[in-house]
Amino acid sequence: MSDSSLYDPIELETTTFDLIVVGTGLPATIIAAAASASGKTVLHLDRNHFYGSQFASLQLDELTSFIKSHATPPSTIIGSTSTGSSLDYTALDVTLRSVYSNIETANYAPEILANQFSKFLIDLGGPRVLFCADKAIDLIAKSGVGSYLSFKSIDVSFICDENGRLSNVPDSRSAIFKDKSLSLIEKNQLMRFFKLVQQHLAASAGDDGGNESAKISEEDLESPFADFLKRMRLPPKIKSSILYAISLADDDQDNSEVCKTVLKTREGMERLDLYQKSVGRFPNVPGALLYPLYGHGEILQGFTRRAAVKGCIQVLRMPLTALLMDKQTGQYKGVRLASGEEIFSHQLLLDPTLTVPLPPASSSPNLEETLQVLSLKGDKRKVARGICITTSSLKPDVSNCLLDTSIRAIQIGGGSDKLAVCPSGMFVLYFSGLCDDAEHGKRLLHAAMNALLTLPVSANRESGSAVQSEDADVKPTLLWSTLYIQELTTAHNGECENIFFTPMPDGNLNYNDLVDSTVALFQKMYPDEVFFAETPSSPVEPDNPEDDTELKLIRSLHVYGLDEGKRNEVEREFVFRENGLYVELSAEPVLRLMKFPASQVLQGHVNGCWVCILAFHENSPPDFTCIPSVLSVSRNPKLKTIPRLSNDLQMIFKLSCKTGDKKSLQRSREETSQGSNHSHHKSRRWPILDLDLNSLPSPVTMSESSEDQESGRSSPGITEKKRRAPSGRIASIALSDLAKYFDLPIVEASRNLNVGLTVLKKKCREFGIPRWPHRKIKSLDSLIRDLQEETEVQQKENKAAALAVLKRQRMLERERESIERRPFLEMKTETKRFRQDVFKRRHRARALRSQGLSTSAN
Repeated sequence: MSDSSLYDPIELETTTFDLIVVGTGLPATIIAAAASASGKTVLHLDRNHFYGSQFASLQLDELTSFIKSHATPPSTIIGSTSTGSSLDYTALDVTLRSVYSNIETANYAPEILANQFSKFLIDLGGPRVLFCADKAIDLIAKSGVGSYLSFKSIDVSFICDENGRLSNVPDSRSAIFKDKSLSLIEKNQLMRFFKLVQQHLAASAGDDGGNESAKISEEDLESPFADFLKRMRLPPKIKSSILYAISLADDDQDNSEVCKTVLKTREGMERLDLYQKSVGRFPNVPGALLYPLYGHGEILQGFTRRAAVKGCIQVLRMPLTALLMDKQTGQYKGVRLASGEEIFSHQLLLDPTLTVPLPPASSSPNLEETLQVLSLKGDKRKVARGICITTSSLKPDVSNCLLDTSIRAIQIGGGSDKLAVCPSGMFVLYFSGLCDDAEHGKRLLHAAMNALLTLPVSANRESGSAVQSEDADVKPTLLWSTLYIQELTTAHNGECENIFFTPMPDGNLNYNDLVDSTVALFQKMYPDEVFFAETPSSPVEPDNPEDDTELKLIRSLHVYGLDEGKRNEVEREFVFRENGLYVELSAEPVLRLMKFPASQVLQGHVNGCWVCILAFHENSPPDFTCIPSVLSVSRNPKLKTIPRLSNDLQMIFKLSCKTGDKKSLQRSREETSQGSNHSHHKSRRWPILDLDLNSLPSPVTMSESSEDQESGRSSPGITEKKRRAPSGRIASIALSDLAKYFDLPIVEASRNLNVGLTVLKKKCREFGIPRWPHRKIKSLDSLIRDLQEETEVQQKENKAAALAVLKRQRMLERERESIERRPFLEMKTETKRFRQDVFKRRHRARALRSQGLSTSAN
């Protein structure tokens, strides 16, 4: 029997929900977020202490522990061992099924990795990438989860031959011309092929520029893509690049005997279309592929936070022990948790690692029939996955790359400023491939590893000659590896009225099939609901415009220090919701997760949807010239609504600060001035937490100034020459660094960046910014505030007029965001006219007031 005393009760206000979701994999979190956005009450449970299930990004020790816990021997009971019952329902125990097998883990450099395990974030379902134009990116944008995530581009794609030699994939016009390995004839052939593809796609889409005669015939579209490329007389190297590196075909398409999934020309054209649309979709992404910062587990955490904002209740470390089924009808009623609580819902979504065994023979026939259709069907094929850690890249000066070898592979890592998934100087290499059985899968993994890596003799089981090959010295050396076989499951969702299963990670490189199956599952569950009906970009008509707050401002405050001789950490997390000013939530502290080194001052890092304002360890105090600008209340007005914000800042910066307004600040200055005239004992000036926290001095500056004031020493007439900023520091300033201060005057921005005004103007010219955008942004801020006030007035008198004003306000907010991203843009002509009308209206109002007349709201 499971001991319910080991688990604290949730103590929910209600015991009935529209939906209970068990497991926090990507499909589960998407459906939980979509259901919450549709107004459903959702309870989201997970037996693990982390989010993600089979889609998580984990530390090395967590990864191996999780895989082994879900490996053979199968089906360990997590609930009670007997079937419970009451007057109305039967309690059926839930069991765990094994989804991983044939696990091989090896650590070839324990002395190197001894203190590094916690610095890795390994994707359990890797390798994965996102195309810039694929369905996952569209879903992230549609759902509003994009504000919680950050991405980096994959540098380059390679194709690997049987000898381990890597060659670039010519995936665009510029790549074709730059590729020195292609002859002029091969470049012309490839250009003609891409032109043929574009003409066919344009004609198929019915574009004005499309020519019907350019369409590929139906017969060719239904033929194998490999045969079509052969008829195009493309060289083998180019053909392989198109088939496997761009179209991402499975199996050997030229060998009909071993090829289990034949890629048709029609589907090949669709994949080429996706690739070409992805190249150049985002101006700051040179290629077609993206990878999320902190691993793919961040994507599902973004949907988890989206669900939380919409009211979903999420509980970790809470196993499900039994299903509650109606005795007579055999229909689902609710669940029993490890805490002993019984929770009821209209629908249930289960993790694919859970199974429900058949009930005793004495049970109702309806119950037996229900459970028989609930069983998960194992796919004949499996996915072989491999994860390797090395200390050098497969190609010099390349950190992140996609590889097409006998199976799919991705290299990630290289530096702390890249993707924050591994320590600086180390690389993570992912492999995956579809296989018929474990022996076949391991053979694929070992062949790919032998071709790309220098393996220790004990690890090289397939081919000892690979270690002794001529180019073995230039291959990366393997430090650590784990290989495992993952099951593929198929759930017959829809056959049972209100119990559903989410899918396991598939063998694909992207998320398109998973997104399709998740959307289809949601529509089966809620056929009358729209999948993520509300989008950030579409106008929303709220009942109260004041409650229509942005979801982007999610901040946390951290301080780590000593409390009465014991180490204590304080972490406050806030999320601003649509139905209120703020809600304080608890989450895993950033430094406790050990995603970042404790010696590093953290600012702006994203952990799920949490954006870190400030975090530092008490042993490594920061040396700030001023309080970070992200804490400026004038720039983030919602920070005013956070209780005890001033106290937290005082504790973090160890400042004895007083709070006051501008009048008190002026009075303090006057008193200080009078004191200096009447006495040689100058009074100490304390900094004031005013609207703009950037003006606060650092503790070092305060201590130095106070020492000068107490000693009465001064050096009039002597000015120290300002030290020039180091050239390396100037060169490292990126456009994103400048964007933090676009709403400040250029003089204040140069102070915050710790560079001279001339240097800042030079950097602006380098980035194509003809004029510092402070005035444009401030002007837009002023107009937005006016419209907010006008909305409040119109809301009481004319709701239609209030919505029209709100629509214009959002247009200006989007324009402001565009200028922040591309500061060289000028204000729109319509905005300039609106601003001119506002100025004229203000001028007339001032003129009338000066004449003693009153003005109307119009």
